[in-house]
Parts: sequence; structure tokens; C-alpha cells
Amino acid sequence: MKTKSKSYNLFLLCFLGLLFLAGLIYSSSDLILVARGEKTQGTVVDSLCGASCIKRPLTKIVFTDLTGNTYSFLKFGQFQPLRRIGDTVTVYYDIKNPNRATDFSGFSFLIPFVFLVFCFGTGWAIKGFFREK
Repeated sequence: MKTKSKSYNLFLLCFLGLLFLAGLIYSSSDLILVARGEKTQGTVVDSLCGASCIKRPLTKIVFTDLTGNTYSFLKFGQFQPLRRIGDTVTVYYDIKNPNRATDFSGFSFLIPFVFLVFCFGTGWAIKGFFREK
């Protein structure tokens, strides 16, 4: 029975590792912009899904780069605080390509880590449920 337990643990570890890696890849572009990009202030100028869109607001944010050029981007607000038109947000953008920008507020960078902890907890709970006594 120990072989089944080791196989299960190895499979669970590999599966959760791949899910964690997928989550990091998903949020890596924002993480890179925050780490290496230029920081400035932006303004929410439009909410494209209306006032009833609480869980996943889509907002248009405008900012000005170091040279004075104005850029805008759309931000899908999953796991983001609800924003209203006129709110000021911190924007991180790529100096070489200012069209590549993010506001990276909220908890989106924690998604891979929270998901990993949840999966490990669930895996151990299932393992304990099926463990022979």
C-alpha cells in the first residue's frame, strides 16, 4: 500500500506544480512590469460594463509617460477593487513600449499562491479521507 501512497504523492506534487507554474505564467507579465516598469499615476476614464458590473469591471485607464505622451489601456478587473470614473490609480508601464501597461492593484499577483495552498490542502484532505485505518 505504500507504493500507491508514494505514487499518489508524486502525481499530486507534479499536478499542483504545473498548476502553480500556469498561474505564475498568467500573472508574470504584470509582475515584470511592476518590477521593471516605470511608475506613474493614471485616471479611470470609462467603465465599460456599467454600474451593475461588480465582480468583473472593465475599466479604461489613461496615463501620461515621461515624455508627455498620453496612453490608455483596458483593465479587466477580476480580483480588483471596484473603480469609479475619475479614480486615480498607480500605473506601471514599459518605457520602451508604453502601450504595454498595467495598474496591478488588488490581489491578482496572489492568485497562483492562494490556488497552490488550496490545492495542497484539498489534496491532503482527500488523501486523509481515503487513508486506510
